[in-house]
Amino acid sequence: MLLHRVHIKEQMRDEIAKQVKEQVDSQIVEYIPVPLRQQAAEGKKQLEKVRASLHNSESRISNSNVDILNLDEALATVLTSEGTRSDYFPADLRSLLSYDNDATKKLVKDYGLVEAEESEMNIKRFLMHIGEQWAVGECFSRLTYKGKPKV
Repeated sequence: MLLHRVHIKEQMRDEIAKQVKEQVDSQIVEYIPVPLRQQAAEGKKQLEKVRASLHNSESRISNSNVDILNLDEALATVLTSEGTRSDYFPADLRSLLSYDNDATKKLVKDYGLVEAEESEMNIKRFLMHIGEQWAVGECFSRLTYKGKPKV
């Protein structure tokens, strides 16, 4: 009987120690600062976002100066929210205007833009997104004829 009591006390002590350790481990995170490696990794991610944002700002400025009458002038690449270049990003306006409806839908989807059924609306949204600030409606009608690009 004495041996049984000693065994029960040891089990209780072990269980209490286990529960205390679990509680301390779960609550200590609130009081100990974030580890340096984690801080460095988070800082690196933030830096990449800032770099992508800067790149996109510079690209939009460049694209705002594209001459709409020169369909072959290169467009500066705008990155997606993941910081990558879309596979559908056009080299120039001529390429963009030659896209079919499916390609324009995929393009605006890659950039998180609202997708329209009409190719023309998707192109307009994309052009505004990349910084092409010319009067999209007026100029788009100059560049197209009955819905087909004048390329």
